[in-house]
Amino acid sequence: MALKALAGRHLSLVAFGGAQVAIDIEPLVRMLRDDAVLHGPTHTYAGALGVAVLAFPLLWLSYAGMARVWNGLIDGSMRPAWRMPSRPSVLPVVSGLLLGTFSHVAIDSIMHADMRPGWPFTDTNPTYAAISISALHTGCVAVGVIGIAVFALLRSRTGSRG
Repeated sequence: MALKALAGRHLSLVAFGGAQVAIDIEPLVRMLRDDAVLHGPTHTYAGALGVAVLAFPLLWLSYAGMARVWNGLIDGSMRPAWRMPSRPSVLPVVSGLLLGTFSHVAIDSIMHADMRPGWPFTDTNPTYAAISISALHTGCVAVGVIGIAVFALLRSRTGSRG
């Protein structure tokens, strides 16, 4: 939310959220298979780029349907500024996918010992345990709450659909 509050119409929150789900498909499959390593190639910066590229057409094709559902849910109950556009431009979707996948790798790199974010260039994870998981969670929640507040304030004052 903090990124959306800062970037406004240049970042699709739907694409950002979709990226978070798409990148965790690999760990889900690995958990179901009971693999020892959960975070493989998709949880590298190179893999995150690949996930974003592969997720783009799926998100692009499903966006209008998601917008119809969301706009139907909020119709009459919220200001028009909270409506999703029926079709976004390419830049917000691409930026949402890239920021979503790259930030996911960055945060998971702090939390998970099996991460190798710089692969194929390095097999190390210099950010693992850089801060405690508790501090990471607290920081994420704090930044999220601040982001939501700023986002809502900007939307209510300007009526922007950013």
